[in-house]
Amino acid sequence: MINILDTINKSNNLEYIVRADIFIIAIIAILVYFMGVLYSSFLYPIIISILLCIATSGMFSYIEKKSKSKIVSAVVSALVLSIICFAPVVYLLFTIMEYTDTLDATFIQEFLNHIVSFAKDIIKQYPMLLELEEQITSKLNIAKISSTTIYIFGQITAYGASFLINSIIVITFYIFIFIYGHDILRYVQSIIPISKNNIDLMSKEITGTISMVFYSILLNSIFQGLLFGLYLYYFDYDGVLFGILYGVSSLVPIIGGAIMWIPVSLNEAANGNISNAIYISIYSVVVISIIADTFIKPLIIKFVNTKILKTKVHINELLIFFSIIAGLSSFGFWGMVIGPTITATFISVMRLYQKNFIAKGDTNETKQ
Repeated sequence: MINILDTINKSNNLEYIVRADIFIIAIIAILVYFMGVLYSSFLYPIIISILLCIATSGMFSYIEKKSKSKIVSAVVSALVLSIICFAPVVYLLFTIMEYTDTLDATFIQEFLNHIVSFAKDIIKQYPMLLELEEQITSKLNIAKISSTTIYIFGQITAYGASFLINSIIVITFYIFIFIYGHDILRYVQSIIPISKNNIDLMSKEITGTISMVFYSILLNSIFQGLLFGLYLYYFDYDGVLFGILYGVSSLVPIIGGAIMWIPVSLNEAANGNISNAIYISIYSVVVISIIADTFIKPLIIKFVNTKILKTKVHINELLIFFSIIAGLSSFGFWGMVIGPTITATFISVMRLYQKNFIAKGDTNETKQ
């Protein structure tokens, strides 16, 4: 009789515990939802800040060892990040905004007519292309192109103000996360039902991937921008502006820097500087696209892996490349970091599942 009563009591206690767990989980789910709604406006900047903190954690640790202060190292890291990543883009956007004030439809139409006339003169030398030239000319609406160009520059101006505000928010969260991130991370680790060893393995792989992508893209973009900007400075262009433009355009997969050097070459050719157009085209293709992007870029990635990270990333480089493309198409500019992060997290979770469930299941079957 006593055993029966004990069994009933245990059953009631178990049922009570299960109900309490379900209730707490439901409360947590509701609170998480409302926290998401509350901070929805800042969710994207927070995610970007976290990813930037992960990517630059090595720099923060190094400065912290020298300064012995989290606040100082967080502020210095934010200053370095702002100078390297945000300042060039802000300079670019403000330069475009100043140029937009002097831009009008007449100027654009005259410039386009000049290029069309130059193209017609070349086509006339090849009679087999005359029919193609007539088809293109009949469909070419220069007035519409000029109005669309003005609209695009207007959108860039509006985006410039938004980017500046978002940059300030990102840097603010970046500093906050570095100062209090360790305590937050330790608390999160304490409530996650995963062993510390497994969390460390996942964090190392994710951190390594994010850092590799961030530093590789950053150094390659700076290097190619310097090559293009210094060369165009020789032709009396604004080397800083065009260097930044080329560095940003190099982030675009496949076409990359062609977004910059083709219009510059066409502009030189339209102004009668055929030799300059040829020199700029050959330099951009041979020196930057072939030598720098094909041969020097892998050396930059190797330098990042061996000298900066000092850890081997166990994810295929081709997969990282496609994750960058997918990230850019899905999330825009910051997708180049978000895409590899999602991919690295997915692979880490799958490896964790394989290690803790599949492998253990195979071991149990072998014992049986």
